[in-house]
Amino acid sequence: YDIPLILQDIRFQETAGGAQVVFDNWNTDGMLGDRMTVNRRITPRFEVEARKYRFRILNGGPSRFYELFLRAQRGGTRRWEYPKFTAITGDGNFLPEPVETESLFLGVAQRVDVILDFSGYKPGDHVYLNNLLQQLNGAGPSGAYMDFDDPETNLLRFDVVPLTAPDRSSIPSAFRPWPRIDLAAVKRERVWTFDYMGGLWTINGMVMDPDRIDAGIDQGSAEIWTFRNGGRNWSHPIHSHFVEFLFLAINGRPYREDYIQYTG
Repeated sequence: YDIPLILQDIRFQETAGGAQVVFDNWNTDGMLGDRMTVNRRITPRFEVEARKYRFRILNGGPSRFYELFLRAQRGGTRRWEYPKFTAITGDGNFLPEPVETESLFLGVAQRVDVILDFSGYKPGDHVYLNNLLQQLNGAGPSGAYMDFDDPETNLLRFDVVPLTAPDRSSIPSAFRPWPRIDLAAVKRERVWTFDYMGGLWTINGMVMDPDRIDAGIDQGSAEIWTFRNGGRNWSHPIHSHFVEFLFLAINGRPYREDYIQYTG
């Protein structure tokens, strides 16, 4: 009842032996696929018992963004229902408490863990996972949304089947609070501006060089980093490795201050 779901946008090429997956390593504009897949299958069906499941959802790229929605239909009716996700992690770490949400936005390489509760459905009912975020090229989402009835939005159908054993699982009301940030420990502030120039991705105007160190960080220290999208037409999904971080502000607006402390 703990299932990984890897979303991947796949491009195909017809060959003598049938359709083959292709990838263009030299395409730095971003490559959209012909079909969206879940665990490398096109519009699969997954049997779920009438109970709770934990799904670990990962956007496996390479260039598509997703905003996921649920739609359900009970057997013998034409009425649609729109269940909610219960999100329990944000890109790996547990949230302080579960969050109910109507949709999930996933940039490239982003992940989220959710609980879906099928206990209110009967065998034969169907629940659909759809991506409604429109994207026309590799630069990022267009800002528009598609309709549920568009077949291209359908990612996965859950088929409800009878329980094989009682569901004794429960969703905690809370997990653990975020650690508090001591701003007195901050030693430096840095700005990282991401852009795209002449077919190359740049950070602060420079392309990647494995022999160059752009920032020497003192172990055990704290810094404030500002990530800035310098491009006009590009969405820049990025993530850092080997460090933990918390948001202070988004687009200049404070995110939340309950985990910030001032000492010294």
